[in-house]
Amino acid sequence: MNPYVAVALRRLAPIVLALVLFAVLLQLIGYQGIEVLQDIFKGSVGTPNALVQTLRWTIPLVIIGLGAVVSFRSGFFNVGGLGQFYLGAIGATSVATAMPDGPPAVVVTLAVLAGIALGAVWSIVPGILRIVFGADEVITTIMANFVAQYLLLYLLAGPMMDRSSDTAQGAASAPIADDLRISTSNGLSPVTLGVTVAVIVIIWLLLARTSFGVLSGIAGRNGVMLRWQGVKVGRIGLVAFGLSGGLAGLAGALEIMGPSGKLVTGLSPQVGNNAMLVALVAGLAVFGSVAAALFFGALTAASLFLPVAAQLPASAIVVLNGFIAMLVTAQLRLPHWATRRRRPTPGAAEPDPVEQVPLEPKVLS
Repeated sequence: MNPYVAVALRRLAPIVLALVLFAVLLQLIGYQGIEVLQDIFKGSVGTPNALVQTLRWTIPLVIIGLGAVVSFRSGFFNVGGLGQFYLGAIGATSVATAMPDGPPAVVVTLAVLAGIALGAVWSIVPGILRIVFGADEVITTIMANFVAQYLLLYLLAGPMMDRSSDTAQGAASAPIADDLRISTSNGLSPVTLGVTVAVIVIIWLLLARTSFGVLSGIAGRNGVMLRWQGVKVGRIGLVAFGLSGGLAGLAGALEIMGPSGKLVTGLSPQVGNNAMLVALVAGLAVFGSVAAALFFGALTAASLFLPVAAQLPASAIVVLNGFIAMLVTAQLRLPHWATRRRRPTPGAAEPDPVEQVPLEPKVLS
């Protein structure tokens, strides 16, 4: 089998199996599993509006997912995309609400840069704890997610709360001025699409055409060897943390300046977690992450359609995502007896060892 086809099938197999398990589970609890899968298709790409919603959710998933690719490839598991996304949204909101009458191009640029900076800083702190003190970055970045969530609650209940609002909700910031918005509520515009394409190209060039991309890939597989060669693996880790956090902050800034238009509690909580799945399903490949983001963006769009079409809670998609995460991270292998090398028949020629080891391409994109 063509090695590229084999890699693609291995990436698709967990998703297909997860869909089957999801349909079976729905059937067992009283729903029509096949019909629900059909409704997911209709709610994601079945109509022009559904397709727009899929692309709307694909944008933040691509950007944060590529940040996770950079981090994971380097051997540093930054799973704090949600918290960094929130900090990016807070930074962009702070700038945009503080300068509502400024030149739109200047204010938008400063708001986006503030989001990137805060996201990067929020990510670098766990990175320092990991590199300097040996703290487990998985734990520290998850804890940072909770801190970011409570920081968001505090700000929206106090310093950033829109006190002029006549709504009962209250826990929201003042809306961004219309001339500062870079897209409508559907999240699609030349600016958001252009930024997304630029991020994809830049990250691909960084990983495939620079020394950092080569060294980070080696660091993720064998950091000890790099240390023997005198390479500062800690510096690679800090850069990886900063890039991944900055991209998550960028996604948060685009969310505020685009479809959301203001900061609210519980801002797109599924984006940060799903972006980690994007990186894992794609096998840490750049263009594979784009395809995976389209898939999970479609599921997010479908989650808004399921309560109406199938009387199924939107949280059912979280169960499907859980199945995918479980199967992708399981790393299923053949049993030992199936891979054990047979003893050669006496007098038979020894098989060529090169032909016995299937070559798999190291796909970066």
